[in-house]
Amino acid sequence: ATPPHTPTSACPNYGVEEMNVSDAGNLDLVEEEVEEEKTHKITSFFHVFFKGAAIFMYLLGSGITSNFVISFVTIVLLLSFDFWTVKNVSGRLLVGLRWWNEVNEEDGSNRWIFESKPDRKQVNAGEAPVFWLSTII
Repeated sequence: ATPPHTPTSACPNYGVEEMNVSDAGNLDLVEEEVEEEKTHKITSFFHVFFKGAAIFMYLLGSGITSNFVISFVTIVLLLSFDFWTVKNVSGRLLVGLRWWNEVNEEDGSNRWIFESKPDRKQVNAGEAPVFWLSTII
């Protein structure tokens, strides 16, 4: 069996170094006053954009197009982009969340792994509310 966190041919690592929660304490800390280059403005924008665009299309899609299929496909694509963005980019950068699924090769069982940064100093105090408010709404 492959030990945890070892890249396999089915799941390449693409040069990304994996780390455990205990290793997260070694990351650069972000203090309350964040330098301009340490913020994630583009990530915050797309985190809100995909959700807002999907809601906009849902509420006003009939005014844009009379074809239900086009509206439905557009909404599903926007929500898919939103899911991918939250899972792979904004969750990690804005609030320090990380999760993935490991499949046991012997019996095929799934194991979900959830991680978060143990120290709130590593999360930008101005971006975390953007993440959580737009996720809840």
